[in-house]
Amino acid sequence: MKKDHAEHNKSLCDELLAQGKYNDWVVTTAFYSSIHFVDHKIFQPSVTINGTVVFDIVQAHRIARQPSKHKTREYLVAQFLSSQIANYRFLADVCWNARYFNYRISASKAKVARQRLEQIIAACI
Repeated sequence: MKKDHAEHNKSLCDELLAQGKYNDWVVTTAFYSSIHFVDHKIFQPSVTINGTVVFDIVQAHRIARQPSKHKTREYLVAQFLSSQIANYRFLADVCWNARYFNYRISASKAKVARQRLEQIIAACI
């Protein structure tokens, strides 16, 4: 299920990137695609956090005691996909900026976001 959702968001990311009009949504869909690819990888079928087996981000959030589910996922990426933490943080930061501060994202930054998503995908598949 998570992988299907990830692929769906990636497909939209690619279409938006090709259009070249909505770079804020390119980076947003890249980040949300990465979320689902990361979940697909980390929770296959479960992960152990602080001695407790968990099967999804909701359970992980309760156990990891991070301030939000996004921070919990970032913590999990750092723990279980450490090679991708810089890519994940980049996507999270650029998405946050596009959604809440400045929606004007350059074409070059949108392309970089898509490239970083591809690196995350390669680590998760």
